[in-house]
Formats: sequence, structure tokens, C-alpha cells
Amino acid sequence: MSKELFEARKKLSSVSSLAKQGKLTNAVQCFHRGLQIMLAESLLKSEKSEFARFIEAGVREINNNKQMREQFQISLSYAPGHESLLLDSVRALLEAMEQSALSEAEQAFKARETQKKADLERLAGELAAKNMESARSLAESMAADYSDDAGLLVDISEAFEHAGLNDEAIIYMEKARKLDPDAAYILNKLGILHRRGKNMEEAEKMFTAAERHTPDDPYIHFNKGRLYVDWQKWKQAETSACAALALFPEFGEAKKMAAYIAKRV
Repeated sequence: MSKELFEARKKLSSVSSLAKQGKLTNAVQCFHRGLQIMLAESLLKSEKSEFARFIEAGVREINNNKQMREQFQISLSYAPGHESLLLDSVRALLEAMEQSALSEAEQAFKARETQKKADLERLAGELAAKNMESARSLAESMAADYSDDAGLLVDISEAFEHAGLNDEAIIYMEKARKLDPDAAYILNKLGILHRRGKNMEEAEKMFTAAERHTPDDPYIHFNKGRLYVDWQKWKQAETSACAALALFPEFGEAKKMAAYIAKRV
């Protein structure tokens, strides 16, 4: 799963909780943006099934919302494969809602999102300036303030990863996994981070879990193959490389890896 699809997944999965908190406008905004991102990406078969479940739950939650029924008199309908039609309906609903003033709860949500963006930019700046103690302190504070936000924890982890701080990256990606244990993107990233940290057994565990959730993603098989190459488990590496190429025959890096492995099997 790409970072873009993980973001779409995060937004679509947040619809129900936002609606239940009385943040209906924010719920519809997240639903609209999640659909936009999803439609711009190519989905694997397993990903299509997962996204369909999130979309169906979002439609059900919005349609059953009391404010939605009383104030807007718009009912959403959805059939898998017709996400573009749903997006048009959600866009029309959002336009109608945005003509109304935001509630206090929705204003607070908007302010929170603005603050998160500012905090992430500050974290990136501290890391770029090598102010490690300040960066670690800020990350801890952010994780405490947004302890229910798996997407933000992923962003914190990736900020540390880009700064070359693998151990810190693992800490925050693990926090994200506790909130969203079925996200293939998080599991795959943890596999990569643990491989870099030479935690081979843990990396294998993460890649295997990611495969279970998204078995038709060639990049997960490729990354697992990279692990086995580092581990010098050539038969397992060969199996993973072949699995990646079976799903994506033009996968150049997987071809190179398979050729490298073939000389050692």
C-alpha cells in the first residue's frame, strides 16, 4: 500500500468516529478527500475489498446521522465499482454543508489539524538542524497530544527515518501499529525499519503480516526478499522474488534481485 492510499484509508476510516463526535462537516470532508485520493491511485484486488468496507461504513454512518437527515435531506448510495458517482454526491453534500457555519467542535478540529501540520514542520526543522534533544522532546509531546492519530505517528516515524534515526522511527511506527494493527503500509514500513536495524526475526514477522493483509502487493514480497538476501536465506529470498515478479513481471529491481539470488541458490 502506497503512502497516498494509507492516507486515503486513514481519512475514510475516520468518518464514523468524527460523525459520532458531532463533527459532521469534518466527517464529510474526510470522506470526500479519502475518495479523491483513492480514485487517483491504482488499487490491488485486496485493497479494493478493504476500501469498499470503509466506504460502506462511511455511507451508513453519514446517512444515519440525525443532523444529516434533518438538515440536508440528502441520502448517499454506494455500489462497489461506482466510487466516482459517490464522489459526485459527496461533493454536492459538502458544498451544501460548507454554506453553513462550522460548529464549535468542527472549528476545534480544524485548529487541531492546522496545529499538527505546524508541529510536523517544526519537527522536520529541528531534525534538519541536528537539534536532536529538541526533536525528541517535541515528538514525545506530539505523540501524547495526538495519541489517537495513527497517521500522525507514521509522519513522526518517517521524519526520524529521513533523518537517519532508525531506532526512533521504529518507536513511533510501533505506536501507530497499536492503533491500526491491520494497516499493510505500517506493517511493511516496520519490516523495512527492522531490517535496517538487523532485527531479522521481527522484520520477517512484519512482512508476513503485511502479506496476509495485502497478498497481491509485489513491493511487500520484494521487501521481504531484501530481508532474506541480507539474512542470506537464499531459498526464501528466491520465493519472495518470484512472488513479486509473478504479480509485477516488469518490476526491474525484483528482476535484479532474482538474478543476484540465482547465483547463490
